[in-house]
Amino acid sequence: MKGGYAESTGGAFYAIRLGVLEYLNRVGRQASAIAIREVTPEYKVPVGIWQAREAVRNGMGVNVRRFSDVNEAINYVNASLLTGGSLWLNYSRLIREFRSDLVKFLI
Repeated sequence: MKGGYAESTGGAFYAIRLGVLEYLNRVGRQASAIAIREVTPEYKVPVGIWQAREAVRNGMGVNVRRFSDVNEAINYVNASLLTGGSLWLNYSRLIREFRSDLVKFLI
């Protein structure tokens, strides 16, 4: 999405981003965030991006989990997804950057 509108997300990118930024502003922090929204065949009535925005708003700071490294976090997410893991990894530029920075740090 470099510099342009995130066309493939239908506005969900910005709705989720808003919820994350509101939370970070409220707690006075800066952070990187990856949001994964899993849509299964049981999701029959799409109600719009407001649902994604409100889910993020209501979920930020709740049931926080801490991981020792990015791979532990990836394994947790993959095990939690109903549709199976790892598909999202192919699309996450941020994960590639985290892994690259981790390799640079270890060398």
